[in-house]
Amino acid sequence: MTSAPSVKQRIRAARRAVMLHSPTMQGTTNSQIQFIVDPVAAQNAFYQHELLPVTHGNRNRNGNSDEDDDASDNDHHEPSNTTTSPPDPPCSYANLCKPIKPTRLLQHALTNANGDAWFRQRYCVSRAFAVPKPMRANCGKYAAEKMIEMIQSQSPSLCGSCLGKRKNDGIKLTLDVRYLAREVAAAAMIRMVFGAGYRQQHGMIDALRGMVLDTLELVRNHDDKRIDSIQRTRRLDALVREAINVIATDDSSDDANHCLGQRLLDFEKDGREQYYLTRDEVVSNAHSAFLAGTQTISTTIAGALAHLAQMPDLQRDMHAGSLSGRAVVMETLRILPPVAGLPRVPKNSGLVLSCQKNGGSASNLQCPVQKEQIMVVDLLAFAHAQPIIDSNDNDSGNGSVSDIASLKFDPRKGKKGEEQPWGIGKRKCPAGIISVECISIILETMIERNFTWKFARPKKDMIDEAARRGWIESIVYRPTLQFNDEIRITFIETLH
Repeated sequence: MTSAPSVKQRIRAARRAVMLHSPTMQGTTNSQIQFIVDPVAAQNAFYQHELLPVTHGNRNRNGNSDEDDDASDNDHHEPSNTTTSPPDPPCSYANLCKPIKPTRLLQHALTNANGDAWFRQRYCVSRAFAVPKPMRANCGKYAAEKMIEMIQSQSPSLCGSCLGKRKNDGIKLTLDVRYLAREVAAAAMIRMVFGAGYRQQHGMIDALRGMVLDTLELVRNHDDKRIDSIQRTRRLDALVREAINVIATDDSSDDANHCLGQRLLDFEKDGREQYYLTRDEVVSNAHSAFLAGTQTISTTIAGALAHLAQMPDLQRDMHAGSLSGRAVVMETLRILPPVAGLPRVPKNSGLVLSCQKNGGSASNLQCPVQKEQIMVVDLLAFAHAQPIIDSNDNDSGNGSVSDIASLKFDPRKGKKGEEQPWGIGKRKCPAGIISVECISIILETMIERNFTWKFARPKKDMIDEAARRGWIESIVYRPTLQFNDEIRITFIETLH
């Protein structure tokens, strides 16, 4: 396997391109791939060339299908029966599609669809994923209690990484936070997707451990032909399919808010002519939510806990109520988005990328992307390669390609620039709010229950002022966020 560049290597390469006013940079392992590092270039390309509907009505002025906008929490309604003629695509329309790879689990999912199949599924899936706030809160509370229970019980599922002792005034436990994050994330997504009544949790979590590595990277089964990997995939698929079938035949509750699986099942064809899901699509989208949710929640929990271990003053701010868990989560996602790149392929024709802004002049370089050439929207570059504006409104991002201002964790300042952790365009993740609220509740509950935490090996894991060492040094993207080295954190519970 080709070694992936580190986070800092990727950021520095993207900054060099930005300083040269180029909207793209070449891939390090495949020079044929163009990485879009400029947010304006990406937004322009997606607005002009992504997902023009063929049979599903006219696009509105924002480039969206009139009938395909994401639903709000309470917007669970049928589309109008009125149809309009599709617009004529522009002659230079490139038709940006997502490259599709063979995969058993996600074969029929929204993430693996293009064209009309994508538009049909998107209407259903976006509304299914717009779960009400009480349902998100219940999932977060369950995950928080699960984390506390695992720490207090020194759970064997933490892979023998525990080293702790219980005292009369509380507990002190040291562990590799990656294992804790994976177990908690898996439990949270089982509750969200399959509901509180699901009876095969242990089997599902065990199957999931085989699909989420110790590094918190997802196993991509189309790349792994080993027999044990195929068996793990088949086992997880059988468990998810069985769980969906049980939910479909459960007459004990008609509540669409019972779980995400039920909300997806509400869109099964059953007489629907335009917007519907097949049973295979319901199962595949449940897989997508389950796997992507577990990966996103686990990496963000690990990152948030590590940042807070680095800065105990932020833990005190949370305890005092002056800092919210949500602010910590959003800052973690800004620095380390769960996925670094969004691959797209122009299917109809090539296109030209530039950094031309509204009312401004074009960039010095305009980069052509040929038909069938892979282009990747670089979300890591969006967050870190652009100029950073400090508290005095001074531009500090273009001074040096080694500048690490964007890697400094400060949730008190809020949004800093062009970060887009859930992606851009119509394919952006419809379920990001689920992860954000779940992790926010976990962090706030830990603080409320008088837990504090710190690095067990500060000399190894603390990030210095120049970001030249510490836990972030071993993080790479391949293409999802991957923690290569263990991060040992000591949790301390104080009983009053």
